[in-house]
Amino acid sequence: MSEIVAISPLFNDIDLDQAFVKQVNHWLAKEKIEARVQSFPYVDHNDPLRTILSYYQEPINTLMTEGYFGFTSKAQYGYADSKEILFLDVGSILGDNVVPQIAKAPLMASTHEIGRVLKKKVKPETKKIIFTNVSNLAPDLGLGFLEELGIEFFNSTGKKIKISSGKIGQIYSFSYEKMAKKWLGYEYLILENDDKKIPLVGEGGISFTHQQLTGASPEIAKLLDRETLKAVNTFEKILGKRILYLEEASVGNGFAFGCLSFFRNVTVKNQVDAFIELTNFGKDIEKSDYFIIPSYYESFRGLLNKSKKKTFLLQHEEDKIVYDNEMEIPTLKIDADSFEFLLRQIQSVLKIFYFRSKKHC
Repeated sequence: MSEIVAISPLFNDIDLDQAFVKQVNHWLAKEKIEARVQSFPYVDHNDPLRTILSYYQEPINTLMTEGYFGFTSKAQYGYADSKEILFLDVGSILGDNVVPQIAKAPLMASTHEIGRVLKKKVKPETKKIIFTNVSNLAPDLGLGFLEELGIEFFNSTGKKIKISSGKIGQIYSFSYEKMAKKWLGYEYLILENDDKKIPLVGEGGISFTHQQLTGASPEIAKLLDRETLKAVNTFEKILGKRILYLEEASVGNGFAFGCLSFFRNVTVKNQVDAFIELTNFGKDIEKSDYFIIPSYYESFRGLLNKSKKKTFLLQHEEDKIVYDNEMEIPTLKIDADSFEFLLRQIQSVLKIFYFRSKKHC
């Protein structure tokens, strides 16, 4: 019985990847090696939305938005299960590259634009909303997003507050009255891709850890940290929820805190683990005996390590982490120009690998 070697995307070009697999299989047959290579297309560490929509064979949709100081962004989203599931890429709306570093104003930033996109793209059929790539430059705890959906926030004198990151400490009370009830009925799933958990407040909290993301100076970071602590304490007293010390509360630069505070059905989960639950991805992995993947698919590499799946790791540069299940293969930068070199390299590695069998000697 032939062994299956799965190759994840190499060239960011479907036709080129298919041609590569075809040539490797032709060579394996010629060498009489009882192994076959197949594509494993549902992997993209740099674009989790693309990964999961590729599995569902659904397109990535885009919407041009104009939010933060008039800077436009191309919001990415998609649907699955006949539009019952809506995927929204937060990073494409408020991620690190949306606003130039010199133009970032962390005290004025907010998550309103996420709410605006969601209101436009949620469908009558939608039951579950999934936030992917939750990198977010606004440390307003997702309150701007909630305000956009209809929640009103007030200061100690009863005056309505327009949410921004620098004002959340002024919140004294809030009202659900103008928020459509449908927003409380959805199931929300927030996907995070960083195993290193950070607290909401304190020296290691979001205000200090994410200074490069938000553009905050050390002084502004201290102010933001104070505002965050005030806001968190206010909501915990009013809502009777102890969310401050939950590890998942800081996900998305605090975006998860607002969702956990105000929505009924919210789950924060590692994006790879969630992907396995949402698809038959785990079963597909088990069908393959070995994998060939570039080193930059970090989340997928972690998954293969958990599954103890033997992996040939293509490395253009020295990698910080090499798992026990991986065998390193130094290579050129992977692009169309390195097609022939990479083909010869993998052929050589596979020939050495299968040389262990007397049948192939």
